[in-house]
Amino acid sequence: MTTGTIITRERRTDTAPRDDDEGSLRAIVFDDPAPLEAAWRRLEREGCSTAFQRFDWARSWYASASAAGIAEPMIIAVSRADGGDPVAIFPFARTRSKLGFVIGFADGEVCDHTAPVLASRTVLSDAAAARACDLALAAVTGTDIVKLEKLVPTVGGRPNPLYHLNGAMPFPLASYSVPLDAGWEKRLDKGLVKNLTRARRILREQKGEWSVVRAAPDEAGDVFADLLEQRQARFAATGGTDILDHDHWRAHYAGLLSGPGVVFALRVGDEVVASEFGLTDGDTFLALLPGFRRDGDWKKYSLGQVLTVGIMEWCAAHGLKAYDMTIGSEAYKFAYGVTETRLNAVMRPVSARGHAVTALWRAKERLRDNPQLFTAAKKLFGPLTGRM
Repeated sequence: MTTGTIITRERRTDTAPRDDDEGSLRAIVFDDPAPLEAAWRRLEREGCSTAFQRFDWARSWYASASAAGIAEPMIIAVSRADGGDPVAIFPFARTRSKLGFVIGFADGEVCDHTAPVLASRTVLSDAAAARACDLALAAVTGTDIVKLEKLVPTVGGRPNPLYHLNGAMPFPLASYSVPLDAGWEKRLDKGLVKNLTRARRILREQKGEWSVVRAAPDEAGDVFADLLEQRQARFAATGGTDILDHDHWRAHYAGLLSGPGVVFALRVGDEVVASEFGLTDGDTFLALLPGFRRDGDWKKYSLGQVLTVGIMEWCAAHGLKAYDMTIGSEAYKFAYGVTETRLNAVMRPVSARGHAVTALWRAKERLRDNPQLFTAAKKLFGPLTGRM
């Protein structure tokens, strides 16, 4: 077992018992997820986690990021001081940027929601979960700052203690999800429904029978290859940069196909003309990477809408309760009857350099509430504001 710093918190000495008096805790730092696999899987199964801190995602992320040399694992497991499995796991990583050394969740711009993996409330009270967070942050070493972004307010129905830390500030982007309860179709924008109805009709009349299906395990690799081609053509045409242009992230997503990763395909005959990679997490599908044909006359068929609503219909028919569009406030999402989740961020200094960077970051976040001042600050301090 690979371990690092061990930090313990002494048992409370109050004369009267307290509901949060659950004994001392200790934090152990791991540089490899493998020794934690059994305990991690058990904790996420019996407790709660977002899709992006589950073991399968984290193992793939650490392998891909480490191979590319862009991050080092720093996984903090908090358990009872008297032994037993972890009651909280924090899948952190250390990176180096122009800000200095930064420790945060294993992200690299591919993780959309963050929270620790927590035991259930029957095992770990909310107060004890907050103490576990304090302990995990105290275990962080070898960095200038701790930067935790995209913090969700709740995880598995219980509060995310990191979201509620003192000094937490709103993250610039929110997350959006479509509840697939009875009558979800009625919340679709009327303009979207009109265009979708037309697109589906002319697609069938002019191109042939079509269907939206979840790719079988033995077909998923081929559909993922189609997705890559569709995205490469799209970003080449627009001049943009795709996260899948990076070999390590492409390997990360492809590796997830043997676990929580799934791909949906919009097929016209035998041809895949649109596709979506995502994650299944309990009763939720998280849509992450869409792709669709844009060459020739394919643009006129609104393939993105046909695919998205088709996946929603599939999810609802198979008992899923939500289609999660995840992070980002793109205008098209609001036509689908989404609910919004506001996210938080926390930055804490560790070194002298970290104190200076954190002060600038907090000032920048406060300036966001005043667009005129924010624009003026960007002109004066553009290089600094852009790095945070």
